[in-house]
Amino acid sequence: MIQLPQRSVFRFFIPMIDVLTLLFCIYLLLPIVKAPEEDPQTEKLLKERDKLEAELKRLEGQLSKGAKLPPLTERLVVRVLEIDPTDGSLFYRNPDRVPITSEADARKLIANERARLGASSKELVFLILYPRDRRRTLFPTFAQEARYAEWFRDVAVKYDRPGGEESKDL
Repeated sequence: MIQLPQRSVFRFFIPMIDVLTLLFCIYLLLPIVKAPEEDPQTEKLLKERDKLEAELKRLEGQLSKGAKLPPLTERLVVRVLEIDPTDGSLFYRNPDRVPITSEADARKLIANERARLGASSKELVFLILYPRDRRRTLFPTFAQEARYAEWFRDVAVKYDRPGGEESKDL
């Protein structure tokens, strides 16, 4: 004769329902927690990181072989600009004094210098010389400095401050 089981079926289904509920909650969270490869911006950053790592390995290989950087004179073209101590205006010499009075003048100078460089791999740098005797002049003012920084925002610019003051980038 067949005997009925002594235990109830609920003792089996209750833990199973808990497990199924947990699996359903994980299923609901899947769209929130997605793999980083699915995000296009993350993929772009990962590709850029790989390129930079490859470039770093290439440069380390060159260093280990004893490759040297070319001298600064072969890598940079420096154009010297000066600040007039009487009014703080900006000018350069070509060979006569040529004032830079507006952003259009600055853009024209930058375009001319880049055209002169042509297709060379040299980098264009503008060096702005402060007046040599800073005790006798109040120029350039902060507004003039800010204006010059705006004019030359697309190129490398360095200040040469006399008296041991630290030179800073614009």
